Amino acid sequence: MKFPTGAASGKIMGADFKVEGVKLEATGALTLRQGTGFFPDAAVSIFLPIKAGAGIAGKSFQLAPGKKPL
Repeated sequence: MKFPTGAASGKIMGADFKVEGVKLEATGALTLRQGTGFFPDAAVSIFLPIKAGAGIAGKSFQLAPGKKPL
């Protein structure tokens, strides 16, 4: 895989979205945030199928478009 050279960005409900912060919770919730305040201007959470506290080092995940959440 070739990693992009720029910051991750896209659109959420038609509005521009640029990732300014990322947090991985022990539960597997990966949150991408825009905004620097306590409450983000926008955020996306992706729930990864990992065991609590297992981490993601050396793992890869594929999220299919149109797949319903668990």
